[in-house]
Amino acid sequence: LGGGEVQFALGLEQAATPRLAIEGRAAEVVLAGPLFGRGPDLNAGRLSGQFQLRAEGPSPAAWLGSLAGELGFQLRDGVLAGFDALAAMAALGLAEPEAARAALAAAFAEGATPIERGEGRLALIDGTAAFAQTRLVAESGLPLGLSGRVGLGEGRMALRFEWPAPEGAPAVALGFEGPVATPRRVADVEEFLTWRAQNPP
Repeated sequence: LGGGEVQFALGLEQAATPRLAIEGRAAEVVLAGPLFGRGPDLNAGRLSGQFQLRAEGPSPAAWLGSLAGELGFQLRDGVLAGFDALAAMAALGLAEPEAARAALAAAFAEGATPIERGEGRLALIDGTAAFAQTRLVAESGLPLGLSGRVGLGEGRMALRFEWPAPEGAPAVALGFEGPVATPRRVADVEEFLTWRAQNPP
């Protein structure tokens, strides 16, 4: 972290099963490097938000596996690493389905996406964080949907990024599934490419 402000209150109940509670807020926290260092990642940006979390158990691992609560966030001037959303959007406008397929595969395989702003909410239950009401706006005003969940205790994810499609077209999306360190990419493009062949621009 390279700056910003974080305020929080921490409570620890020393019972037969220790209980932890933490709540607070963050304002304009600057990310100086990758947030997670693996999978699709946030490499830069300014984060603000509020959080109310609780956990229980005899160890930090148990706390992570039992974590529950809510976290709301706002993002500005971010860089999302792992794919090139702008190149993928350009590929959706290609008239030739096979050219669009190749361009989408290249955009989904690597790259980074500048994020102008974003906001959302994470609902946490038993160590699993689920994205809700989450929306990102990439450079040039490109909206991206984000849904799915991350198992913090088990280290697994199932995330889905969705692009805006032309009116009447099927959705186009890129999923990340499996271990957080080495997720499998799942491209949801075949229905769109069939539609594109029947509806050239």
